[in-house]
Amino acid sequence: MKKGLLFVAMLVFILALSFTVTSCKDAIDPEIVGKWYLSQALADAEGDEFLYEFKADGKFLIGSMGEGISMTYTADKGVITITTTFQGESVSGTAEYTINGTSLKISKSETKCPLVDGTVYKKK
Repeated sequence: MKKGLLFVAMLVFILALSFTVTSCKDAIDPEIVGKWYLSQALADAEGDEFLYEFKADGKFLIGSMGEGISMTYTADKGVITITTTFQGESVSGTAEYTINGTSLKISKSETKCPLVDGTVYKKK
């Protein structure tokens, strides 16, 4: 009886832990999803040069960057983390962000984060 109860308790603990880790890992602020440009003029032109795209599935794209580079992100509570993977090596960087209408402002960006500190991106 004690072994059965212990097994059930451990199973509940593991499931609770996995749900917590998954929800933290997959945190995406819905306001950040979309295409962001370095200026309003570029946003109006809708080209892929100077385009930063945050997809709803957690993928992050910069313009027409080369193949083989995989980028993902999480964004929650004003902090964005971008992970870049190239040839099996992953590097992550974070930045703080605020969204005001169609403006995304980046602050406190780490050197490993591809978003530039102090930049205001415009959404189309």
